[in-house]
Amino acid sequence: MISKKNPLKKEVDTQRSMLWFLGEIMKTAYETANFNDLMNSSTFMEAINSVKSIEVMKSATDMIMGVTGSNACSLWLDNKDNIVIFERNIYNNNDFKTYITEKSKNSILYKKEVHVYDEEEIRISSPNYCESNLPKSKIHVPIEGLGGFFLEHCEKDYFTVSKQLFLQTLGSFIGFNIRTTNMLVFTSKKSELDPMTQIYNRGCLDKIFDSIKAKNKDIFIALIDIDYFKSINDEKGHDIGDEIIKYVSKLLKFYIKSLDGEVIRYGGDEFVVIIPADENLCGNVLNIIRDTYKNSDIIKNLNLKASLTIGMTKYLPDVELKDLIKMADEALYKGKDLGKDIVVYNQNNTFKSV
Repeated sequence: MISKKNPLKKEVDTQRSMLWFLGEIMKTAYETANFNDLMNSSTFMEAINSVKSIEVMKSATDMIMGVTGSNACSLWLDNKDNIVIFERNIYNNNDFKTYITEKSKNSILYKKEVHVYDEEEIRISSPNYCESNLPKSKIHVPIEGLGGFFLEHCEKDYFTVSKQLFLQTLGSFIGFNIRTTNMLVFTSKKSELDPMTQIYNRGCLDKIFDSIKAKNKDIFIALIDIDYFKSINDEKGHDIGDEIIKYVSKLLKFYIKSLDGEVIRYGGDEFVVIIPADENLCGNVLNIIRDTYKNSDIIKNLNLKASLTIGMTKYLPDVELKDLIKMADEALYKGKDLGKDIVVYNQNNTFKSV
């Protein structure tokens, strides 16, 4: 006996596979730095011009239209003060468009349930359509925590109750995938940061170094040590010691990040900085950091004896990172021997102050 395939089961299986695929597209979109930038209005135009961002959103709108059989799809994102819209419409040569519009307090976008437009709402919301192309059906589907999407169709009452339920599931599924990905990204990022200073911890050193090395030829590695730190803890207490560490980390971030470098808390009162710059610029910046620290208000107000001793060395292609750290450490100890409050450069085991 030949069994007949259940058409309903086939439709459910198709929808399930489409949901999974669309979820993967949205996760991929969210995981790219470019997609994250879309949520920041200050970098929107730069991000939206990215091929990666555009292609991801094209794929998302195409998939939604394919799953639902719609004639048009507008996928929108809540971008703080504005709404960012990605639109595809078969009546407009199937072109893909992106634009920004202001939020409206009474907007349908704030509804948390699927909303099917009546004829009057369709007419009001479609001012740029000619009468012959005016959609007969239109629906809005929310994506919690992100935005939503509009769908249009040329048939009246196209979005039946069963389709509405499916679209509600689709919106929830997309939102769930994005929230889950967001949580995983946040957790992963949090595990890389030092809890006190919110800068990278020692475990990230190799990854950060490899990333900077891939983009730059001139790189310096420096070890920064807070002089007299034990005395600060003993005389002023560990709370003050913690504030000093936080201040130094902020100081390092301010100057090193301006050179596209990175700061890592190496342990205790020691920091590693990786600086993509030449010797003169690197030495100048490290000395500015040293001077700024000892003349800062926090040091003056606490009446502390305080300084930074810094050892630096240049990256050499045939030298491993652990050996570069050792060379910077040797320069640091040379600086301690010279009386502290100094930047010392270890150049092939020849030491000089800079």
